[in-house]
Amino acid sequence: MRIATELNLHQSYSKAIRGQVEHVERARLWYFLYVCDHHFSIAYGRPPVIHEDTTISCHETFLQIPGISQADWRLHSQIAIFRILTRIYLRFGSDSEKPLNEEDFDIIQSFSADLDAWSAKWEPILGEDLD
Repeated sequence: MRIATELNLHQSYSKAIRGQVEHVERARLWYFLYVCDHHFSIAYGRPPVIHEDTTISCHETFLQIPGISQADWRLHSQIAIFRILTRIYLRFGSDSEKPLNEEDFDIIQSFSADLDAWSAKWEPILGEDLD
C-alpha cells in the first residue's frame, strides 16, 4: 500500500475519468489493491488500510470510461460489496463474542437489505455464473 500511494495510484481515478487514458490501468490497480486490502483484512478481523474516499464511493463512474471490460464490472461488484462489508465491520468491530442489543438487530436487518440490493443489482449485470 505504501508503494502504491507513493506512486500516487490513488490519484489515477480522477485523471482516468477526465480522459487521461494512461491512468486507466493505474486506477484499475488501485481498485485491485482496495479489494485485496479489504478481503485480507475484514475476513481476518482487522481494519482495512484503504479508507473510503471519492475514488471508492464513486467507483461506478469508472465503469463509464471507454474500453471497460467484463473484468472491470466484476472488480467493481467486489468494491460495492466490500463497501457494505466495511460498514458492517466498522459498526460491529472484530469481537465476535460481543453480545448484540435490540438496536443491533435493526441495523443487521438494514445491512441484510443492503446485501440483497447488491445481489439484485450485480447478479443480472454479471450473469448467473457468480460462485
